[in-house]
Formats: sequence, structure tokens, C-alpha cells
Amino acid sequence: MTSNTPTPSDQALLTLFSEKRDPSAFQLLADRHINWIYSTALRLTQNPALAEDVTQGVLLALAQKAPKLARHPSLPAWLFRATRYAAHTLLRSERRRKRHEGANMPPSQSAPDTDLHWSELSPRLDAAVARLSTQDQQAILLRFYQQLTHSGIAAALNITEEAARKRVDRAL
Repeated sequence: MTSNTPTPSDQALLTLFSEKRDPSAFQLLADRHINWIYSTALRLTQNPALAEDVTQGVLLALAQKAPKLARHPSLPAWLFRATRYAAHTLLRSERRRKRHEGANMPPSQSAPDTDLHWSELSPRLDAAVARLSTQDQQAILLRFYQQLTHSGIAAALNITEEAARKRVDRAL
């Protein structure tokens, strides 16, 4: 894509992938969302390998459900919920497996206080985002998970920059 070409929306890419099975459309979607999906999964699982499994599962679900999701009002909100669901399901499965094997959890190593506080706080933040309305959730996901500026949020949501700023502030 050249710098003059506008970036296609998530819905446009989903439609292109669904109707024409265009792998480059799916690749653009994956590239756009993979980092924050992985970060969310890592916060929830506290394990890089499990976070990779969750991320792969969410992207697979995205590919399978692309035709239906092309009409979804907020792909980031759907991805966020799918990531939380996949992480919780995988963690539950891992606990069952370990209990079945009779394996004990390895002793935890001392972590700096900031890591300890973050590990306690991050699941609460994700839970709070999950309770937001779809519009507010979308604004927060775009701002902090995808790290878009207020003008980027405005373009993604087709609203003014001031409206984007207010939506993010209200959601916070």
C-alpha cells in the first residue's frame, strides 16, 4: 500500500477475506491486532507460551467467523472478548490437566514490587474494560490497546477528534 492509499477498515478487510478468501486482507487484519491480542492474553495467562496459544486460537476463530464479523459493529471489542474467553478456557484446562497429573505448581520466584502490583491490577483492568459499553470499550481498546491517537480513533470511528477525546475520557 502506498502512503496515499487510505487504510481499509476492519470490516472492509473482513468482507474482502470472506468473499474472495484474500489472504493479504486477513494478514493486514492479523498484523493490525496481533500485538494487543497477545499482550492481553499474556496479562491473563502470565505465560508467554499460553499467550501465544490464545493469540493463535483467537486469530483462527477470526478467520472462521469472518463472514459474520464483517457486520459486527466493533471488531476490537469482539477480539477482546474472544481473547478473554480463550485465555480463561485455556487456564481452566491447564488447571485441570495439572490436577489430573498431580503436578504441583513450581514455587514462585520473588518479583519486584511493581511486577507484583501489576499482576494483581492487570486482570482487574481487563475486567473493567469488559464491563464497558461497546462504544466505550471500542474507544479504550483503540486508544490504549492499539495505541491510536485521538485523531486515529476519530478516523477509525468516523467521528470528530473532539468526540473521540470525550469518548475516551468518559470511558476512563
